Amino acid sequence: MVFTKRPYLKEIDIAKQKSKFLQLGKGIKLKLQTLNIKDGIKSEIKLSPTKLYNSRKEYVEDEYHLTVLFDISQYEKSADIKIVFAQLVV
Repeated sequence: MVFTKRPYLKEIDIAKQKSKFLQLGKGIKLKLQTLNIKDGIKSEIKLSPTKLYNSRKEYVEDEYHLTVLFDISQYEKSADIKIVFAQLVV
């Protein structure tokens, strides 16, 4: 889920970069509750971010903006498992 993506954002690949933003990314999770339609079982899953986008405003030195991208494509394409709700956990 990317809520904003503007040209001034810089993409950081988690596998290649290690920075303070990646340290922040480790503490951010997406909590999903899924429902298996076949048997009616609910499950809770915590996903880690796949990508981080950061930007820093030049007029404020200590203000950073962080956008986190989660990959939920396996649940979107599944015919049997549906997402009931998603919650950002920091």
